[in-house]
Parts: sequence; C-alpha cells; structure tokens
Amino acid sequence: TLNLSYTNVDDLPHDHTAWFYPNPSTGLVYLRGLATRGTWVVTAIDGKQIRSGALQTSRQALHLEDLPAGVYILQLHAMKKVWKQPLVLTD
Repeated sequence: TLNLSYTNVDDLPHDHTAWFYPNPSTGLVYLRGLATRGTWVVTAIDGKQIRSGALQTSRQALHLEDLPAGVYILQLHAMKKVWKQPLVLTD
C-alpha cells in the first residue's frame, strides 16, 4: 500500500485516507478511500500526461495494462488539492 502525501489533516479527503494499490503493478491499479469527486492523472516522469479520468466512487479501478513497464506519476486532484506519488508498472 502506498499512502499519498499530505501536509496536514485538513488536506485529507473526507474519510482521512486516500491511496492506490498495488504498487508496483502489472497495470490494474485500485484507488481506494476517496470520499470526494475529482480527477486522476497518470503522467510520465517527464510530465507528459498519459491518461486521465474522473474519480467517481470511493473505490475505483484504473486499467493501465496497455502502458509499457516503467515509472509514472499518479496524481489525484480533489478538494482543490493535488496528491502525487510514483507508480511502478511492471511486465
């Protein structure tokens, strides 16, 4: 489990947890714990946006199986905040 970073309790989503798993992953990544709507973005290390979508439920699956193995950045945008963490995709 990889916890998303935050600066204080006020930065956390409603239920006080937000994370994605597994990490590393073969491409199926689950978002869990967000109690608010927003968006997710996967970028390459160079900042180029690879994929994005809407956060619709507190548990959501991201299907990234078609992306090449490598290190990406998963961003969650919600509550006027942005959480960023590395995401490792393997073969």
